[in-house]
Amino acid sequence: MKDYSKYYIQCSDHYLIPKDEFENLLKEFEGISNDLETEDKMGDYLRCEVYRSSLINKQLQQENKILKENAENNDKVVDEVNWQNMLLKMQCNELKETITRVLKYIDSQTRNMPRNGCRQRLSRIKKMLKEASK
Repeated sequence: MKDYSKYYIQCSDHYLIPKDEFENLLKEFEGISNDLETEDKMGDYLRCEVYRSSLINKQLQQENKILKENAENNDKVVDEVNWQNMLLKMQCNELKETITRVLKYIDSQTRNMPRNGCRQRLSRIKKMLKEASK
């Protein structure tokens, strides 16, 4: 006859399981159950993180798009400013050339002129033109 105190009995003696084996199975089942809960929690956490990452990714893509547009606009503005600077330099050079021609003309006209008020005024004009051409 068997010592039934060493066995876990379920409904009939057809399902006799030694108690220590049953306890090990029960612990293993609890471990698996805990692992599944942990995996579920981890899965939920990972799903949240993936969703959060996708939102951050979309936000970064939008910011990147804005930065690219700003860079393109800045390039256009810089190109426009460079173009304006080039035009101003050309106009400045043309003015210097014009002033130089006017100064030469004044020199040619005042050489034979007597030293009177007119020649002095032209000298002052010449001096102002030289200062302006610097």
